[in-house]
Amino acid sequence: MVAWVASLAAPSGYAQAQAPGADRVVDAAERQKVIEATLQNLKDHYVYVEGAQKMAEAIRAHDAAKDYDRVTDAKAFAEMLTTHLRDVSHDSHLSVLFDPLPNPRLSQEAVDLGRARELAAARRDNFRFTSVRVLAGNVGYLEFHGFSSFPEAKETCIAAMNFLANTDALVIDLRPPWGGSTITSDLMSSYLFDGSVHLYDGYFRDQDRTEPHTTAGTVAGPRFGGSKPLFILTSRGTISGTELFAYALRGQKRAILVGETTRGGAHHGEPFRIDDRFVSYVPNGRYIVKGEKTDWEGTGIEPDLKTDAAVALKTAHLAALAKLLELTPAGKWHDALVQIRAAVEKDQAGG
Repeated sequence: MVAWVASLAAPSGYAQAQAPGADRVVDAAERQKVIEATLQNLKDHYVYVEGAQKMAEAIRAHDAAKDYDRVTDAKAFAEMLTTHLRDVSHDSHLSVLFDPLPNPRLSQEAVDLGRARELAAARRDNFRFTSVRVLAGNVGYLEFHGFSSFPEAKETCIAAMNFLANTDALVIDLRPPWGGSTITSDLMSSYLFDGSVHLYDGYFRDQDRTEPHTTAGTVAGPRFGGSKPLFILTSRGTISGTELFAYALRGQKRAILVGETTRGGAHHGEPFRIDDRFVSYVPNGRYIVKGEKTDWEGTGIEPDLKTDAAVALKTAHLAALAKLLELTPAGKWHDALVQIRAAVEKDQAGG
């Protein structure tokens, strides 16, 4: 969803920040500059005009009450401002950050070196793909920790989906707390349909632009396809890009969601630098999912089969086997599936 993401945890502890180092001292003039620039960025870019207005009113009230006057630590000030904005918007992508620019500014060579190091780390992490296997009953299982924004992740995604193509049902595990990029999620979605399908639109308010997202008409290697049973596991940590993936597939009536209500981070955002020390990260886009009517920011997505995340895999595996039993004619494989389902039900370690 976003390549550059601010902390999604609610800032805390700002009231305890005292005696900042000289490089982190913020005075009244800079505090006011940051407040004004942040409110202007919200007015110009925030995805909901009315929401931007409400946040501005709240920040003005805090400012008038001199709530910011006692904060001299730049990082603590940014965290306080973020908390006050989220108190109104409940938007987990919205942040003000103390993020000093390097001095002197990075050369292109340094930028390239930094990306190379990040790419090497992403490769060591297998672009967040952690497990691809076949469960009992020929049910595929895919676990990953978010959609990588690196284009180089494409081949790993293709390999994983090709491996799963011959399974009869599929469980995709989105329980780990991460989001990610639409580039990789749209690619994965393409393997879960039989052709080109309009999944959702991204709407960017500050540009008044709508960006359609569709599955690819052709893919590398075999598809899992658009008719076999598909289950997606969710947890309270499932957020942002992984939420969008799950929501879009359910909107197409392509997947059943199993687990817990998700975190509720729906918006696309971008950083807007205020000065050499502060950045406001403003959600300027939202996603309109076919078949779904709501924006899940702050509320999360409620699964179809609600269960504790710790047992969501077993729940989905059993549901997949039940569906396969419905689809499989009487015979040896049907009898085998009955036995497999009974064994999975008895398995106390399944989760």
